[in-house]
Amino acid sequence: MVNNIRITADGTIEQFVPSDGREFSLEEVQGAVGGHVVIVPLSGKRYMLVDEEGLLKDRPYNTGASALAGQRIVGDVAIIPMHELS
Repeated sequence: MVNNIRITADGTIEQFVPSDGREFSLEEVQGAVGGHVVIVPLSGKRYMLVDEEGLLKDRPYNTGASALAGQRIVGDVAIIPMHELS
């Protein structure tokens, strides 16, 4: 399994790599999810990062991310180990 992934609302799953090769900046993660970040804890010391205002922005429902999180998720998300967020 790829360590870091991005799941878009249309179901696309892609590898998500930090620009410095080690850890993500806040700006990188905000760009990936399309806004200010809120953390949704997942199992296995991994975190899903979602747009804090996704519902207000009327982002589309993200089926894959919702299934992983066990709750309604909208918009694009990034899934990373927490130690990779600077």
